[in-house]
Amino acid sequence: MKKLTKLFTAVLLAAAIACSSLSAMAAAPVMTQTAASDKNANAFKADAPTVKSIRNTQNGIRVEWKKVKNVKYFAVYRKVGKGDYKLLRTTDKTYIVDKQVKAGTAYSYKVRCVDKKGNFLSKRSKEALMYRVAAPVVTLSEANTDKTYAKVKVAAVDKAEGYEIAYSKSVTFKDAKTKAVDAFKTKTKTVRISGLDKNEAYFMQARAYIKVGKVKYYSAPGKIVLSVKID
Repeated sequence: MKKLTKLFTAVLLAAAIACSSLSAMAAAPVMTQTAASDKNANAFKADAPTVKSIRNTQNGIRVEWKKVKNVKYFAVYRKVGKGDYKLLRTTDKTYIVDKQVKAGTAYSYKVRCVDKKGNFLSKRSKEALMYRVAAPVVTLSEANTDKTYAKVKVAAVDKAEGYEIAYSKSVTFKDAKTKAVDAFKTKTKTVRISGLDKNEAYFMQARAYIKVGKVKYYSAPGKIVLSVKID
C-alpha cells in the first residue's frame, strides 16, 4: 500500500512539473518557422514595431516599443558591437531590460512581431543603438558656510568619457544647472560647484556618458544623495 501511495505521489508530481513547463513555453513562443521572407513585405500580416525609446537604467539597457494592433508576441534581436544580430528573447510585453551588458560596449536592437507558434508576422523594426554606461555615485565633500559653493566627490565609472552634475533647488530638478566634468583616472574626483545661493537647499545628481562622434550616450541618472544648505 505504501509503495502504491509513493508511486501515485510521484505521478502527480511529474504531472505538475509538466504542466508548469507547458505554461512557461506558452508564455514565450519558440522560434520554429517563418511566415514570409523579409524581402516580401506585402506577405506580412502586421507592421514592423516602432521603437519608442532606448536608454541605460541601473540594471541594464531598456528597449521599449509601441503596441502593434492584433499582435501579442514580439521577438527581440540583439547585435553586440559589429557582430551579427541574434535572437535575444521573445516576450508578450512591449519592452525588455537587457541585463547582460558590459561597460563601454555598443548594443543594437531590432524587434519584430511573431505569433504564439513563433511565426514571423512582420519585418524587423529599425535599429536602436545604445552604449552601456553605468550611473555614477556622488557624495558631499564640503559645504562652505562663508562662501556660496559646495564640493562633491564623483566616483569614476568604467569606460565613461565625461560626467554631468545637475544641481537645483527643486527635487524634480526644475531649472537645473549643470556642471561638466571631464573623465579622470583616479577612483574619485572632487568637484567644486560655485554660485549657490545662501539659505537655500540644493539637490544634486550626476550622470556619465560615452561620446561617439557628435552623439553622447548617457547613463541613467545616479541617486539623489544629498541636499546641501548654504548657511
